[in-house]
Amino acid sequence: MAREARALYFVRPGSVELREEALQPLPGQARVRSRLMGISHGTELLAFRGELPAGLEADASLGSLPGRLEFPLKYGYSNCGLIEESGQRVFAFYPHQDLFYADPGELIALGPG
Repeated sequence: MAREARALYFVRPGSVELREEALQPLPGQARVRSRLMGISHGTELLAFRGELPAGLEADASLGSLPGRLEFPLKYGYSNCGLIEESGQRVFAFYPHQDLFYADPGELIALGPG
């Protein structure tokens, strides 16, 4: 069943938008509801200002950050949330988005504190 998520996009220098996105899980993926996200004063501020080097590749080692860092850009890499099915708190290298699906091996379990 497709679900809707809200994702933050850098759309041009000095401008961001929240966009609705349909999500379709792959078999075995966990549904994570974001609770806290870290914002980098380095890379993300450069993206907001439109100061990223032209043609820069995103982090190919992270499945959630494919392609080039060009507008419109869904970005971010510090996302903490709850696996909805179990309530387990997890960290994921995932963009700023309120709901997402991830393979369990891509999630880092967090303790209760």
